[in-house]
Amino acid sequence: MSGVFYKTFDSKGFAIFKQLKEINVSTWSFLHFKDPKTGKNRLLIGTTGAIYEVDNQLHVINISEQEDFKGKIGHVGYSLHQSEFQPDIVYIGGSSLAAMNWANGRWNNLGWIKRDLLQSEFRSINSDKKNELWLATNLNGITRVTFTENDTLVNNYGIEDGLPGLKDNLITKFNNMVYFATENGIYHFNPENNNFVIANLSKINSSIDNYGINRASEYLNGYAFTCYAKDASRWVEIVIPNYDTTISLIRKPFKAIPGRWGDALYADTDGTLWIAISTELFSYNGKLSRNYDESFDALIRKVTTRGDSVLFEGAFTQELPDGRVIVATNQGIKQIPTLPYRLNSFIFDVASNFYEKEELTVYSFILEGLDKEWSRWDADPKPIYTNLSEGHYTFKVKAKNIYGVESNIATYSFSITPPWYRSIVAIISYVVLLALFIWGIVVFNTRRLIAEKERLEQIVKERTAEVVAQKEEIEHQRDKIFEQNEEIKSSINYASRIQGALLTPVETINEIFNDYFILFLPRDIVSGDFYWLTQVGNRKICVIADCTGHGVPGGFMSMLGIGFLTQIVAKDQNLTASQILDQLRDMIIGTLHQTGKVGESKDGMDLALYVVDTDTGNLEFAGANNPLVMIRDNEIIQVKGDKMPIGIHMRCDTPFTNNVMEYKKGDVLYTFSDGYPDQFGGPDQRKFMIKNLKDLLLEIHQKPMEEQREILHQRLNDWQGDTPRIDDVVLMGLRL
Repeated sequence: MSGVFYKTFDSKGFAIFKQLKEINVSTWSFLHFKDPKTGKNRLLIGTTGAIYEVDNQLHVINISEQEDFKGKIGHVGYSLHQSEFQPDIVYIGGSSLAAMNWANGRWNNLGWIKRDLLQSEFRSINSDKKNELWLATNLNGITRVTFTENDTLVNNYGIEDGLPGLKDNLITKFNNMVYFATENGIYHFNPENNNFVIANLSKINSSIDNYGINRASEYLNGYAFTCYAKDASRWVEIVIPNYDTTISLIRKPFKAIPGRWGDALYADTDGTLWIAISTELFSYNGKLSRNYDESFDALIRKVTTRGDSVLFEGAFTQELPDGRVIVATNQGIKQIPTLPYRLNSFIFDVASNFYEKEELTVYSFILEGLDKEWSRWDADPKPIYTNLSEGHYTFKVKAKNIYGVESNIATYSFSITPPWYRSIVAIISYVVLLALFIWGIVVFNTRRLIAEKERLEQIVKERTAEVVAQKEEIEHQRDKIFEQNEEIKSSINYASRIQGALLTPVETINEIFNDYFILFLPRDIVSGDFYWLTQVGNRKICVIADCTGHGVPGGFMSMLGIGFLTQIVAKDQNLTASQILDQLRDMIIGTLHQTGKVGESKDGMDLALYVVDTDTGNLEFAGANNPLVMIRDNEIIQVKGDKMPIGIHMRCDTPFTNNVMEYKKGDVLYTFSDGYPDQFGGPDQRKFMIKNLKDLLLEIHQKPMEEQREILHQRLNDWQGDTPRIDDVVLMGLRL
């Protein structure tokens, strides 16, 4: 049981709002100013344009245009407050704080109050002490103004002072005490700690501290609130403390109100609660009673099937013992229709006998025998089921009104017979036909196999003669192919000798470096990896490269790389490591006529190049995808190359990075292609990985160089086992 709710609009109020609409202002606040001398009420209205007064003839008078006010206190009245301790004074909250008083039958301007300190939009004003005002701002929290004999003090409070938020705060009074409605419930000010804390309003704080309050009012023996939540929902509720530790929470009557922001909340002494939402005004009387949980029924108004055939029109019948037929509420067993399979599509029209805001009544339904769960609530359902299988079905529907009360469930049952092709007679016929079909296939295949056997015997005789002739031809071709393979192998071996001649000779390397090793393992006879070393003056240059492909194609690319490197260094002996790579890339792109078009050659090479300058003690490094690994004082230092190849690439206009560092005696340098770390093997047939290679290099770097080479070679063979070599391998180590 709860109060009765009305939607209201007053003719006098209409006359006032009509005048304000013609003035074209937005109304923000109202104040019933009680004349302290006569006791008569005067209605003040704060708007975005001015402060107005409504006289006894309902005429709207512009106070802001009077001589004493014009251009002096602004034109905005977000909030109006009559002082309880100086009742002739009205405080005006606008873009700052102003005041006026009523004396000698007219309004007098008292001007701005501390305008230099009060620079906010004040949306709410209240007080509970003679010398104090509380102001709620639009976006800047709460402000307290204290009037002393000599000065006016201003204190601003925000989140650091206990407020849950800076905006949408409202100042209200319960039992002549000031409270603050916030986005997290009702707060009050603790003067001892000078901060804000959750209020204890007769045991109701636990019911409202999890959502926002934007309007509040004392109502009868409890409190009324307009509330909001973070999910943008809006509602009105009344909280009434009981004599024990519980509370009574009234929300159901207000479900008929639009779920929008509450603009005003006012409680009359006669038990009427006024609620303003946007352009609508509502009232609620808690002294009247109504049962909002009264039961009602969902209704099935009509059931139609294919071809608009009506099966049910909203009422069942029942035959009495004396032969009379009456309307029944339930479907009898004899009234459950059994329909042929061709009528297996249904449309249900549903309704309810709850008529208050019936456009907001929602429905949920289920077809037992097909659906697993009830449908979602829908305000305009049109349940349609098509192509149902044979079986027994029961359609159920329930309604839920605006107060959240669910109706009694309405049901309608029916059965559908199987189609003729799934009947018992049809199944027996299928079995007989299948047996005849299998027998026919067996007879047909037996005769076919006999004929096929005779034909194959004849073909065997003919093919035997052909095979003998083909055998002789194959042996002849085999000998010819063997000779061709030997010629190709000889050519590839010759190419290998040419490539070996282009690689830097051991004698030359020994003149450049005296403590090094090179592990060079082509996958095929000809390698796509190569090494190239030279010395020009005091600069020693070392290159380890991995060309696209392997075998003969890789060998051609390696010969191009060696030739171009020789040409570049011979032309300019003072190039940095990165400049050598830039010129090598340009020559590769130009020679291969690469433009970046789809489908053309993307051949190139990954490369690591470093230059040791014995005069300056500097080490230069530039890399195309490949790194330099340096081990100094038992610590690995990896210098990464640029993430781009020597060849056409989206970043081919970007110069390579020239890494320069000082080297120390005893530093060990390692450069390598990806053949070693990418080799598959081990117990799990996975890659060796560059991390394991670096760990191995750190483990052996102090050993003699030739011993390091043997260890690396043996470790690769052990890891590879019976797994085929997947790529060429080149790895060079150098001790400075």
